[in-house]
Amino acid sequence: MLIKEIQPNNLHDMLIHDQNSDWTWDEADCLTNYYMDLSSETNEHVLVDILEIGHKWHRIKDLNEARSTYDNITGIESLRDIVNVVECKDTFLVSEYEY
Repeated sequence: MLIKEIQPNNLHDMLIHDQNSDWTWDEADCLTNYYMDLSSETNEHVLVDILEIGHKWHRIKDLNEARSTYDNITGIESLRDIVNVVECKDTFLVSEYEY
């Protein structure tokens, strides 16, 4: 496991250069913002595992693709009811909720 406490610009760079994933610049921005917002909301530093991010988050092109993957999706809100959703410019990034 490669768990580190990192700064936002470092996370973005790590995502872009992750050879196990193929994040776009925009998707790396979206994920960086997600983790930095999480840090602000919880008032705690966020430790990230760059390899886990690549396995945890998945790209979905549009709601039609979401409907083929998940049951009973009528829109973005119903998708958010069952998975974490990060909206990017041209895609959605989704991950299962952790309990």
